[in-house]
Amino acid sequence: MRSVTIFAIDVIASLAVVAWCRSGLWIQWYGFAGRHPESALEYFQGLVCAGSLTFAALFILTSGILLLWARRLAASAEGTGLLRLMYRAFYDDLRSLLVKYFVFCGVILVCPAFYFYMWGLHEPRAIRIAGGFTMTVLVFVGLVVALDWSVARRAPQSADAIA
Repeated sequence: MRSVTIFAIDVIASLAVVAWCRSGLWIQWYGFAGRHPESALEYFQGLVCAGSLTFAALFILTSGILLLWARRLAASAEGTGLLRLMYRAFYDDLRSLLVKYFVFCGVILVCPAFYFYMWGLHEPRAIRIAGGFTMTVLVFVGLVVALDWSVARRAPQSADAIA
């Protein structure tokens, strides 16, 4: 039941990301509105929305696959492997969940910069979206792994200090 609740929160978070990108509020936050004509802003918003929608879909797909394999992964004795690491990041304890959602929100706030960088390369639209999406995924995975490792490493030390 807990895993289903976490999956539902993942879906809600992904829908919130799509709504945030579609709203276009972030365009004023980053100062894009004052420097470009309306048609360029609509094009850029389309890039960011397409890439963010793809990222949200990948996020839900990953969470769903891990939910389906949750029993097997939770009962798994080995603590290594990419699948086990992803399960811990998506469904483990409260610390891992906080890291996942913190990084998810942070990456979404930063991802327009990735698409803006790709916009400057003067490549076709599909390449711009793919490049921004790839940077978003790599930053998300890298930060989740690094922060989850850091939090997991500190947890036993703080438990030893209390004892």
